[in-house]
Amino acid sequence: MLQFEMYQHHHVSRYLDRILMSILNESPCRIHYSKNSQDTSYEVQFFKISARFGQWYATGIELSTNKYRVFRCDRITSVVEEDAQSRSHKLHHL
Repeated sequence: MLQFEMYQHHHVSRYLDRILMSILNESPCRIHYSKNSQDTSYEVQFFKISARFGQWYATGIELSTNKYRVFRCDRITSVVEEDAQSRSHKLHHL
C-alpha cells in the first residue's frame, strides 16, 4: 500500500492523508488535477501511494474508463472521498 524511497522532494502534496484514508476505506474519490495549467476532474479509486524521483505518486483506477492511472500528488488540487458504492473495487481485486 505504501512504498518509500529516500529522496528530498520540494513539492507539497496536501492530500496524502485523504488519499490514504480512501485506500483504507476502499472508497472512490472525486479529484481535481492540474497539469500544464489545465484542471481536470476524475473519479478514481486509489490503491497505492509511492515516492519516486523526489515526488509523491498515487496509483488508482479511473472509474469512468476502468484504466489504471498514476497521479503526481502535488498536482492534485482537491480530494473528496465518496461513499463506497457498487462502482468501488476491493483492494485485493486491484
